[in-house]
Amino acid sequence: FEDYAMPVNNKYGFKLIAYFISDIGPQNQIVHIWEYKDLEEFNTMKKKRAADPDWLSFRDKTAGMVADQEDKIMTAIGIGVGWGILFPALAMGRQYMETQLFMSDSNLKEKKDD
Repeated sequence: FEDYAMPVNNKYGFKLIAYFISDIGPQNQIVHIWEYKDLEEFNTMKKKRAADPDWLSFRDKTAGMVADQEDKIMTAIGIGVGWGILFPALAMGRQYMETQLFMSDSNLKEKKDD
């Protein structure tokens, strides 16, 4: 991800604001949280990235490694005192966040390497 996906994401202005892996509960899960100014910015960036040959290469390299994926676009409501500290994007008026939950089978990578 860091070597192949992030350089392409950075090229088109994607801003990763949080990255988590499961520790307690269901295992083999990764959550990304990305920030966007609005839905227009999200759609424009996504369209440009989708046409990039390096993004297509990343997708080929990781094909079959994700068993399930759930994407959500959420609008921040800013409840609570610490929101501007936790997510500085909210303090700057960037209200749209995309969360991505990736679930993988720990055996998928081993199968791909065989």
